[in-house]
Amino acid sequence: MAAFCFGRKMVLVTGWSNVSTLLGFVVSYIVFLKTLIPHILIVLFGEENIPGILSNGRYTGQLFWATIYTFLILTPLSMPRKIGALRFNSMFGVCCSFYLVMCIVFMFFFDRTLVPDIGEAFKKARYFNVTLDGMVDAIPFVVFAFMYQPNIPIIYRELTTKTYGKMNKIVTIGSSFVVVLYILAASFGYLGLVGNDDMLATLAEKNNILEVLYPSAAFKVAIIGLVFAIFAAAPVCVLPAKDAFEEIVFANGKMTMKWNVITT
Repeated sequence: MAAFCFGRKMVLVTGWSNVSTLLGFVVSYIVFLKTLIPHILIVLFGEENIPGILSNGRYTGQLFWATIYTFLILTPLSMPRKIGALRFNSMFGVCCSFYLVMCIVFMFFFDRTLVPDIGEAFKKARYFNVTLDGMVDAIPFVVFAFMYQPNIPIIYRELTTKTYGKMNKIVTIGSSFVVVLYILAASFGYLGLVGNDDMLATLAEKNNILEVLYPSAAFKVAIIGLVFAIFAAAPVCVLPAKDAFEEIVFANGKMTMKWNVITT
């Protein structure tokens, strides 16, 4: 694409930009996962019942889970060269994410121990709380959530009907679906905590709704499902990174099976 639009000289710039961006995403997933899994274990079993190597220490549990995920899960799932090979993994990940959002919404409307009065929650909520810290936290997250442009070429290449209209339709529908899920999770996740000062304080401190200890088995299941969603998401970033690396390094544009394994 870079060669077509700007000439061969821009291939290196665009290629390395894509590689660094996509690998940055992968690192973000690994960092998030290595903190999420110990948190889940602590919630389910209690910190005193978890061996130190599996717990939340920076050089124990986090390093352990990052290593296990990277070499035993992420690497094998990233071996395919076609993104279509991950379609079932990706669909399962989407379902897990959807379940998490629906769990948050349903807890707000139907869990009276969490939200005794729905109307009162809407009244007490602070709808406009714009701060510099909030913007610094939110803007990188929003940018990260929608930086899927490097994935578009590899998806386009595997379309049965390769047209701009088809690709535009896929991007529009996918982006709209994600925006709705983000808004639902953020809105009802916050509204569900308005009446609970301790849980709201945890949310303000951690800036992560997943670290709030909801007294709900369904939410705990949803967090576990999110782990599998990340399992499916990270390989989707590795595949286009390999494509960009292939275009930069290999003159004929084709990577052998041996180099595919080494690059992965």
